[in-house]
Amino acid sequence: EDREQVVAHERISMLGLTLSADRRVNFGPIAPVEARLIFAREALAYRRLRRRPDWLLANDAVIREAEHAEERLRTRDLLVGAESLAEFYAAALPRQVSSSATLEHFSRHLSDAQRRAITLTPADVYARLPDPSALAEFPERVQVGVLTFDVEYRFAPGEAGDGATLSVPPAALPLLDRTALAAAIPGLAGPRVEALMRSLPKEARRSLIPIGETAAAYLAAGGCADAGPLSAWIRSQRGVPAALIRFDPGAVPAHLTPQVAVTSGDRVLARGSDLPELRRACAAPTAAALNELARAAYPTEWRRFELEQLAQSEEFLLAHGRLRLYPALAAGDAGVRVRLHFSAAEAQRCMSGGAVALARLMLEPQVRDLRRRIRGESVLLLAASPFLSGEVLGDLLLHLVLRRACFADGPPIPTRAAFEAAVERARPLLHAGLDEWIGTVLAWFSSARAVRLLLEDPRTRAGAESGAESRAHLGRLLETAALEPAPPQWLARLPLYLKAEERRWQRQTTRGVEAGAVVRELKEWSARLLSLKARVEAEARWLPALDAFGWWIEEYRLSLYAQELKTLGPVSPARLAERAAEVEAWLDRCSFEIASSTEIEANHLGEGQTDAPVDGAGLAAHVGLPRIRSGLAATARVLFATERAADFRSRSAEIDVGDPAVAALHGQEALRHL
Repeated sequence: EDREQVVAHERISMLGLTLSADRRVNFGPIAPVEARLIFAREALAYRRLRRRPDWLLANDAVIREAEHAEERLRTRDLLVGAESLAEFYAAALPRQVSSSATLEHFSRHLSDAQRRAITLTPADVYARLPDPSALAEFPERVQVGVLTFDVEYRFAPGEAGDGATLSVPPAALPLLDRTALAAAIPGLAGPRVEALMRSLPKEARRSLIPIGETAAAYLAAGGCADAGPLSAWIRSQRGVPAALIRFDPGAVPAHLTPQVAVTSGDRVLARGSDLPELRRACAAPTAAALNELARAAYPTEWRRFELEQLAQSEEFLLAHGRLRLYPALAAGDAGVRVRLHFSAAEAQRCMSGGAVALARLMLEPQVRDLRRRIRGESVLLLAASPFLSGEVLGDLLLHLVLRRACFADGPPIPTRAAFEAAVERARPLLHAGLDEWIGTVLAWFSSARAVRLLLEDPRTRAGAESGAESRAHLGRLLETAALEPAPPQWLARLPLYLKAEERRWQRQTTRGVEAGAVVRELKEWSARLLSLKARVEAEARWLPALDAFGWWIEEYRLSLYAQELKTLGPVSPARLAERAAEVEAWLDRCSFEIASSTEIEANHLGEGQTDAPVDGAGLAAHVGLPRIRSGLAATARVLFATERAADFRSRSAEIDVGDPAVAALHGQEALRHL
């Protein structure tokens, strides 16, 4: 093989005496026809020849294309065998060609007729030609939204990479969802839907027979090969109860689920079919890709508003297509930089902090004066010391003062003239604004101190679990990560949340330790919120619905401990579970739509509710009639006899808290505290 010629092992003997053994000699001059056939098979058909002339490379490309068609269609019977190719080459080559040297000589003197005779065509390569319509079901490039991705196919059952793999750059990964991925390869949709249907229990499959025709009907109706939409279609079109629709993902062959390879240049950063896991694994490369685009478009740091207007969105041309991103100001190392985001909501949130950071740079002398004043507020610093250091408290106050003075707690200003005018108008308002915020923030920490004193009361020390939960809750309420980006309407509710916590412990000093079930429920909601936050932050993303979920947990606590203060809107465990499910659906990028940032903002204030009505006094329904629902474990409830069968539907019952049949013994107090 090193000589790239057909050789034979020669042995010389005389009168039975071996004179030479295993000496390698060129086999071409000895048996040219046999040597040519061996060369055609081993060097050309099996492609073991390293130095390959241009016509042979062209033949290799034809063979690779045919092999690729086999990979796409997952079959091994399209191509002719190696012996057929060897015979083709042996018939077209002169008898003296049995080495790379003789092949090169032949190639240099090829006539047109000889070149045509030695060139492979699809008819020479295919044992049977593939069906073009079948190949179209397995495209080599797929369109996902406005982006196009290459697809690599591999037919290797049981091995890694078996099936179809989309090559996706990090910047495009967050735009993929399960529905788009399931629909990317049309040829996989039918078999996957059939496999999902066959994985159902027998009671559910009865309504789907014949499975093949049912799967075809589902796909013809516009369905995609994802379990969520398929489950909804089976319920609505075939009348199968939801309790019977239990797909078994393990019964679906792995190759029917398209995989994603996140690539940067020639490197594969991550590979798999679990999109949430891929997004978490590639969060840093994704952020780096966005930062690189931002630095190319906005190369300098800002210490003043550098552009006439900062665009709301921009299109960036990538190798895979055009990507729409949303620019926003963000604090940098020595100034403010423009960062890019995947959504308008994320950009607006970032812009809110970045605009304040830029205003601080433009008002640097005044900010120094304000910070000196804050350092002299010993009462405030002492009250805040259990929660925030002096420097952190100063940064928080400066942020709140500048946000209100410059932007009136409204959205950031994207134009230079309006931004500079807003900063100038803020100059005479800064000290008065600081006085106002010092009073507000001092009231927050004074309320927190009152709660801490109640926690130290000997009458409440028995509730160690409640006390630990309450301390952790205070810490979360008063951390700068929650206060700085908080919308004004929620920040205005903070005193009520602190008052509710104080009422909680005042009640315990007179009535004893609260029920353990209540504490466990609150801890479960907090744990669920922290878990969702960790998953969102692992993707280096932000979601308005996540913050809304956290604030509505506070409203729920308010309804538990201080109902007379009233909540912003109806709140209950079922409604909290729906808000948590909204965030989880976004994390999984399920097929159904997530509410836009405007819709979420409307729901923040309890507007636009379409759920079952609850007592219009702004109180929550704390009594749960017997029903089955998903979510956190139900806390202890007082059950009442009913005059009819219990309602086991998933929809929450319509309950009026003011109904005397279920009214609390102490005014409007929640029954869970009895």
